Amino acid sequence: MNENYEVNAKKLEEALMHIVKAMNAIVEVLPTKQPEAVRPRRGKSDWKFFSKKSLEELRLKISLSAVLSQYLKLTKRGKKCVAVCPFHDGKDKSLNIDEKNGEYHCSVCRAHGGGVQFMMDHAKMPFPGAIETLAQQFGVTMEVLNSEEHPVH
Repeated sequence: MNENYEVNAKKLEEALMHIVKAMNAIVEVLPTKQPEAVRPRRGKSDWKFFSKKSLEELRLKISLSAVLSQYLKLTKRGKKCVAVCPFHDGKDKSLNIDEKNGEYHCSVCRAHGGGVQFMMDHAKMPFPGAIETLAQQFGVTMEVLNSEEHPVH
């Protein structure tokens, strides 16, 4: 029985050596530099650049509790509100909403942001869509810049 074990161990070792040689041969033929990721091109009509003035006006007008209450049941706790966080599983009210600063923060999963970030993360909207939705909701006219007016960083 001990002989069978030694024979099987030797066959296994030989098989592993063949696998290692084959893997080394594959690695040698792989390109050393991976190609850069190609981002899908979007048409110019898909890009929207908003003026800083419009964005600041919207930020000041957004009522975070009004935005979040469309999706969550908020409970008043002192000057702040709390809710069950939609970004992780759990039943505790770990999402703290600070209306004064216009920010939310989860003490469990550390999700945080403002009204725009919430719309992007929870409602799965792209940035321009979140801006336009909130601007319409809070009556702010957004100044859209064309690509020549937008400074490229």
